[in-house]
Amino acid sequence: MMESLKLLKKVLFGILLSIISIPFVSAFDIAQSMDRGFTVIGDMFYISAFDNPAVQIGFIKIMLFIAMFAVMFAAFKSAGEKLKWMDVKTAKIISFVFSFLGVFLMPTSWLMATGGTIVALVSSIIYLSVMLGGGYLAVRTLRKNWAMNLIGIVLILALLALVEVWANFVGLGIFLFVPKTFFKRWNK
Repeated sequence: MMESLKLLKKVLFGILLSIISIPFVSAFDIAQSMDRGFTVIGDMFYISAFDNPAVQIGFIKIMLFIAMFAVMFAAFKSAGEKLKWMDVKTAKIISFVFSFLGVFLMPTSWLMATGGTIVALVSSIIYLSVMLGGGYLAVRTLRKNWAMNLIGIVLILALLALVEVWANFVGLGIFLFVPKTFFKRWNK
């Protein structure tokens, strides 16, 4: 009973605060403030130091070193614990040495290719998860009545547009994920 009263007090306080702030919020131009907000967010994620290729290479080396160290340490630690031949300190040292040699002695062209591959892989996973979730929603959930079916069709069309964007990013053709160069043979 007390918890529901506390929740009711919080909800009423939130409603009161919202009502009080209406004149202040309506005084702002929403489009201008949204534009300013997106500009601030974009500036926050744009680091001008990354325009320098040496900084890019150093950042990728450090991030790749951390990732490789974490994976190798987890593998050596679990193998050492199961096989009883390595303790945690030894696993840290060996993981550090292998990661250091693997990343900091890697040629720059390999490093940039590895960084580009990781970016493409992560962005593809994000795109594919959005497409699979939307496809499940359109096919399984939105089947209750004709309005839901129409929403599902619109969602499927939007997902097809997303597939096209993803395929262009990765360099695949939309038709059966065939490389674009496959179709260029007949379009000479």
